[in-house]
Amino acid sequence: MITWMQRHKKYLVVTIWISVIAFVGAGTVGWGSVDLNSSRSKYVAKVGNLGVTHKEFNDKYSELFYIQNQLSNGELTEEQALKLGLDKQALVELIREKLLLNYANDLGFYASEEEVVKTIASYELFNKSEEDKTFDKSKYLTYLKNLRMSEADFANQIKNKLEISKLLKLLAVPANKEELEIANASLNMQDEINLKIIDLSKEEDKIKLSEDELKSYWQEHKDEYKTELSYDYSVYTLNPNLDNLIESDMKTYWENNKFNYKDEEGKIKEYELALNDVKIDFALSLLEKEAKLDYIKLKNNEIKFQSTTNQNAYSELVLQNKDLKVGEMSKPFIMDNKYYIVRLDKINQPTALEFEKAKMMVEEDLRELKFKELLSNTGEEELKKDKINGKNIGFISKVSKNNTDLTDTEFFTFVSELFLKNTKKSYVLLNDKVLVYEILSQKLVDNTSEKNNTDLSNELKNINFTLMLDDLIKELDKRYEIKNYYKGSEF
Repeated sequence: MITWMQRHKKYLVVTIWISVIAFVGAGTVGWGSVDLNSSRSKYVAKVGNLGVTHKEFNDKYSELFYIQNQLSNGELTEEQALKLGLDKQALVELIREKLLLNYANDLGFYASEEEVVKTIASYELFNKSEEDKTFDKSKYLTYLKNLRMSEADFANQIKNKLEISKLLKLLAVPANKEELEIANASLNMQDEINLKIIDLSKEEDKIKLSEDELKSYWQEHKDEYKTELSYDYSVYTLNPNLDNLIESDMKTYWENNKFNYKDEEGKIKEYELALNDVKIDFALSLLEKEAKLDYIKLKNNEIKFQSTTNQNAYSELVLQNKDLKVGEMSKPFIMDNKYYIVRLDKINQPTALEFEKAKMMVEEDLRELKFKELLSNTGEEELKKDKINGKNIGFISKVSKNNTDLTDTEFFTFVSELFLKNTKKSYVLLNDKVLVYEILSQKLVDNTSEKNNTDLSNELKNINFTLMLDDLIKELDKRYEIKNYYKGSEF
C-alpha cells in the first residue's frame, strides 16, 4: 500500500483538502450546535472499527460554524449554516479522519502517552502568560471545563491527531525534476492575445417572453416549482424575568461561565462588558425548573399551548426539533432568549405550484436561460467573422496581472479557461459578457531562478500531497465499511 501511495501522483489538479486540524484553537463553544437524539444510536456514524460520537460531531460542526461565521462577519445564523450543509460537511470530515485513523492503526502508527502530554504542554493557549511559557494546569482544566470535555477525551483527540499526522508524513513526497520542468513550462508559457469584450448586461431586460412560452417552460419543468416543506407546531413560551436579579448571584454565575463571554479577539470579557448577556443567561437558568414543570403539565393536559405556527424547513424552530414525530412534544429548549416547548402537529410535504403562483420564478429562470443562449450565440457569430475586432492585450501567462477593462475576478476566469483550451480562436462566457479572443503568438519565458524553483517545488509538493491523500481516501473508502446514522445524509 505504501508503494502504491508513492506512485499515484498527477499533475497540477486541485482536489479536496482533508482537514486535520488540532482542536485547540479559537474555540468551539457557542458557535453553533446540531442536536441529535442520542438514544437513536451511540454513534452518528461508524467507520471500520471506529465510531463518530455525537460529541465529536457537534465539536466539528461548531468548529466549521466558527470559521464560516468569521467569514460572514459574525452574522451567520443556525438556519444559514445548515442550508450551507455545514452539518454534512462536518460528518464528511470526521468520516475521513476515521478512515485515516483506521489505516494508521493498521500500519502500526501509535502515539505514546509521553507524546500526547508533550503536545498538549506545547500549546500557547495553556502558557502561564505571554512572558512565562510554562504549562499552566489550571488554564488547561478551565479550558476543558468550558468545552465540557474530560482530560481523557481531550488527550484521546490529541492522540488520534498525532497518529494521523504520522501516516500523512508518508505522503510528503518532494517534486522530482520532470515535474518541475513540466510545471515551469506551464507557468512560463505566454500567449499574445487579441481580445474583444462584448458587454451584454443591458440586453437581459430586453428579452421578451410570451405567456405561451412561460406556460410551456413551466409545463416541462413543473416538478422544479413546488411549495416549501413546512411544519405546523403548537407553541408554548416562557419569558425570563430580567427584573430584580441579585447582583452577587449574577457575578457568581459569570465567574462560573465566563469562558462563554469573549470579545472578537477571543479574550474573556470583563463582567461589566458582558453584563447584558450574563443577565439574560442567568435569568434563563432561573427559569429552567419552571420550564420543566410546565413541560410535565402540558404532557398531562393540565395547561394548554399558547399558539400555533407554520414554519419552513430551514427555520430555527424546525432545526431545533428535527427529530420530532407528528404528535410528539419537545423538551424545553432555549431560542431567541426564551424557553420554548413545542408539539409537532403536521408535516406539510412540498406540492407542485400552479402556474400563476410559479410564474415569477418561471420567468426569472427562462429569462436567464435565454440570456445564456444569447451570450453563446453572440460568441459563435463573432468566431465566424474573418477578423476579431479586438484589442491586443499583449502576452499573458497563468500568473499575469490584470491589464484589461475586466474586473480581476473576470480576468482570472478568462485566463483559467484560456489555458485549458487548445484552440487558437474561441470565446469565454462570463455572467453578462462574452470574451472573444485569438492567440496571435506564443513564447516561453525563462523564469527559473533559485527562489522561483523553491517556491514551485513547495507548491508541487503540496499538490502531490493533496492528490495522494485524495487517492488514499478513495482506497480506504473501499477498505473500511462506513455506516451512516445521521438523518438526511448520503455518502
